[in-house]
Amino acid sequence: MVKLSVGEINEKLELLGEDQAKHDAVAKIQEKLDSVSGIKRTFVGSLLESPFTKTRTIVQYYLEDFDYTADRCATCHFAIDRQGYERTAKESFDIEGDGENKPFYQLNHPLVKVGSETVLIDEEAAEAGTYSFADNGQITFNDPDIFSEVEISYETGYRPVLRTHPYQDVLLGKHPVKRFGCTLCHGGQGQALTPKSAHALKHEEEFWLTPVLGMDEHTDTVTDELRGYMQSNCRRCHAEVMMLDYRSPGTGEVRDYSPDLSKGMALFEDLGCHGCHAVEGYPVLKKLDKVGPSLAKIGSKVNSVDWLAGWIKNPSSYLPKTKMPRLFPTQGMTKMVYLTHNRNREGTVRSEGGKIFVRADDGTEYPYAEGEVEKIVDIVNSIAAFLEGVKDSTLDQANATFSTDPEVIASGEEVVKTVGCLACHTVGELGNDFAPNLDGVGNKVTPAFLRQWISAPKSYDPKTVMPDLRLSEKELDGVVAYLMSLKDSKPSLKITTTSYGSIPEEINPELGKEFVQLYGCSGCHTIPGFENESKVGVDLGEFGAKAVEELDFGDTTNIEHSWHGWIIGKVTNPRRYQTRRIVSRMPVFNAIGEEEAQALAVLLKSFQPEKYPLGYIHQLNEKTRRIDTGRRLVKKYNCQGCHEIEEKGGKFVDVVAAHEGLDTLKAKQFSPPTLQEEGAKVYPDWLFEFLKQPTPIRYGLKVRMPTFGMSDDDATALVEYFSALSDEPFPYETIALQPLAQAELQTGKEIFQALQCTSCHPEQGEVIPAGSDKTGRPDLALAKPRLKADWIVDWLKDPQSFQRGTAMPQNWPKIGGEYQPVGDYADGNAEKQIELVRDYLISLGE
Repeated sequence: MVKLSVGEINEKLELLGEDQAKHDAVAKIQEKLDSVSGIKRTFVGSLLESPFTKTRTIVQYYLEDFDYTADRCATCHFAIDRQGYERTAKESFDIEGDGENKPFYQLNHPLVKVGSETVLIDEEAAEAGTYSFADNGQITFNDPDIFSEVEISYETGYRPVLRTHPYQDVLLGKHPVKRFGCTLCHGGQGQALTPKSAHALKHEEEFWLTPVLGMDEHTDTVTDELRGYMQSNCRRCHAEVMMLDYRSPGTGEVRDYSPDLSKGMALFEDLGCHGCHAVEGYPVLKKLDKVGPSLAKIGSKVNSVDWLAGWIKNPSSYLPKTKMPRLFPTQGMTKMVYLTHNRNREGTVRSEGGKIFVRADDGTEYPYAEGEVEKIVDIVNSIAAFLEGVKDSTLDQANATFSTDPEVIASGEEVVKTVGCLACHTVGELGNDFAPNLDGVGNKVTPAFLRQWISAPKSYDPKTVMPDLRLSEKELDGVVAYLMSLKDSKPSLKITTTSYGSIPEEINPELGKEFVQLYGCSGCHTIPGFENESKVGVDLGEFGAKAVEELDFGDTTNIEHSWHGWIIGKVTNPRRYQTRRIVSRMPVFNAIGEEEAQALAVLLKSFQPEKYPLGYIHQLNEKTRRIDTGRRLVKKYNCQGCHEIEEKGGKFVDVVAAHEGLDTLKAKQFSPPTLQEEGAKVYPDWLFEFLKQPTPIRYGLKVRMPTFGMSDDDATALVEYFSALSDEPFPYETIALQPLAQAELQTGKEIFQALQCTSCHPEQGEVIPAGSDKTGRPDLALAKPRLKADWIVDWLKDPQSFQRGTAMPQNWPKIGGEYQPVGDYADGNAEKQIELVRDYLISLGE
């Protein structure tokens, strides 16, 4: 008998303990297998038809982090992670006829949708009768002598259950089926094995909590109207980003994989829904500023209480595209009727035959005897009276004069239309609707406000994003004169009131203050005395999980009684479901149509009570965090109003083209530059200083980079954003170039002169006359502190790859894979020539 030492005995006991732990784990899983609907991995026969004819087994994934939930969707959708069964396809091939028989070609997919195809023959759209297309994937050409290149795009004929998952390389590459299953993203009952119970759609027959997202419960198919719901669960793991864009590792394409969700989030944030509604699990909302302007000095800003009342009653009558909603959508003046027994009713009011009639938003009229009415308060005029009293004494005492000289007004118009105001504002047909339209602004504001606002926006409102355009006194005088001349040609916004017999209407600022609180105005606006107000709307944190039985449709009969139907009805007409006993005060947003309502519904569906395990929540890496933070700042400051960034924006060129009478290509010379690859182009330190305190780079331009007065944190975040977009390190370590011999610098200068660079680029401090070709070209003497040395080399080699349409020529054309030299400088070595010109440019700043 072998004797064991104490240490050996303990070691064997540990091994036995590990074996027992493994046995217990296996037993636990086996118990789960036995308990899930009593179904194990057994043959269930052929579940699907051709082209998959083999007998299938149940395919089952266990999601351990979700209490071992079984997900069997892949049993039927077994091509979901296989290539070759995509919904759409694109093929290119050469076709050559023999002169006698019609040539044909068999496409890769043997099942296609006839009529969905787009055919190009030698890059030209195929004419009718050129070919015939069969649903077995065969395309036949009617010309037996054809000799061409053919490109065809088409839809395959595979049923949805047989298709490959779209964007498989990204969506399944990042969310492998074995770990995520299907129901985490798509909804449905993962344990089920029949279409009805798996899709969980028929609420009237069986009560299912999680139907498949995007499917119509009546047709059991994905519809265009509901398709976006498949994106709603994305936010449950990706809650902190503006959009779920990603570069496909297969194609290199960058795309937003949840565009409806992204649009819904943008609308929710831009319209200020978070001002009234709390949303647990939506962390970004806590970082957002109020969407409306500060009302801290509103009484000194607007020129009359009548304008205020008209604006509050119907903002779109003044600005048709305003984001400000209508709080009072009824026709006529809205009143609060105080009745006996502490009751009240809200609506339009008329007096007839000794009775007071109150008409609610739904059109129902409620008659009351005059004796039942204690008082009638004019809501809108009372709110206006309260706000008119919120004044600033310094602004009231400021100089309120402005010029009416036509020449001064004309000079101001030129400044407004050229210096950059219309990157955010609109005048007539010119401009952008990021900020309020300026048509009619002369009816709205006082000249004292205009002068302070334009000359020093942050002195009026420290949190504003309105920048300082650094106008001279002469420019400022002209701009104020021009804007004050913009009078609205529409009928006056003044609202008159009417008394009803012995019951006079009240216009009471103190009651107006109560109404400001009642309607939650401080959710969007900063108002003195309302700094600590709570939100007036319901918490939406779990709204996506509401069953249709929990939604009140009121007396409405023309709305589909479904979650989707209720949401679309509510968002497009918020007062739709109110009744005699239930009053709704949710305002009406002009910016929301059916398309916007659909996007908001996708977002609302994502507000669910069940929280996914931490291991499934996407943790932003440093690059993604920097990009998302930067995108929010780009949006906040409207950088894309002037500049093209991430292939979006830069539309100020249209203003320049229209105002100056130029074509778009020429107008780019006089417009703000593209910021594509800005992180690869400029040094971070230079960009930080420029964002904080802009200085001229291109001379002779009318448009100018404004001073935003942004914080160090915001400026740093934007620098990090541009660096991340260009995959540049941050902080950036500048590599000092080796000092060049004087002879090499001289050679670089000679090449520079041979290329006649100064015929387009100005020299430092050069005054650019009107119409000069040097207008808008950067000063090359600023290259050293501004431009990265390796970027200059890449730019000189191929300017078009950085800025399509640029007037900068490719002085070293690439032929046969090699750059061609300029003359015999540097022994005809093009690469060396480019480096020498780069070094000479850098020396100009020394």
